[in-house]
Amino acid sequence: QKKVGRDGDISWSVQVRKKHIKEFRTFSSHADAKNWAAEIESEIARGIYVRRAESEKTTMAQVCERYRNEVLPGLRGSKPDNSRLLNIEERIGSLPIAAVTSTVLASFRDGRLREVSKQSVIHELNLINRLLKACQMDFGIPLPSGIPQVRKPQKPNGRDRRVDQLEIQAICAASDSVELDSIITLAIETAMRRGELAEAIRENLKVQKRTLKLVDTKNGESRVIPLSTKAISILEGMPYQLDGRII
Repeated sequence: QKKVGRDGDISWSVQVRKKHIKEFRTFSSHADAKNWAAEIESEIARGIYVRRAESEKTTMAQVCERYRNEVLPGLRGSKPDNSRLLNIEERIGSLPIAAVTSTVLASFRDGRLREVSKQSVIHELNLINRLLKACQMDFGIPLPSGIPQVRKPQKPNGRDRRVDQLEIQAICAASDSVELDSIITLAIETAMRRGELAEAIRENLKVQKRTLKLVDTKNGESRVIPLSTKAISILEGMPYQLDGRII
């Protein structure tokens, strides 16, 4: 149906009603309206039709917010993902999720590669994939074209050397923290992650057994860290915290 607006603009409204399915869209082009109707009717006839309305009216920013409120609180490492969500919202948040195509993701990837490292871009693309999976599996928003695929940057080469003692001393000397030296040395002696050091509690320190138990680590399991003589000396010398944490 052709419509002429008050300002003289012409639009074309099209409605598809078939097998109890009803779809309605408005286009500025008659050709686009016909093509859309033909595509919908073809999908219905082939039994592959997926309703588009929800994915066309829901933006990536809305999905990010829902993921932030409903999914992130139950995940470990939520702080980095929350920061990544902000980057995603800033760049493609205004797009309906139905418009997030492989081409859009490739443009997002290339733009971010000019700003951050390859590994950071890989993390962000992985998060976008999880967002779109959550739409289908948790939020009840079907994606008519499925989850778009995009080639990820090649992972950077792994580190091939350790930080030497002079570099460690320079880092400590440049900091105003009186505890940084001990924390860095403890991290080197135990190979504990930053988050594990921050979450370690004193009641799980067993000096006689020379062990420190970490509860609910990154992979969701507890593990016991063997302690060297230097690590024990550092741990025993740290002041007691009111919340029971070691550092």
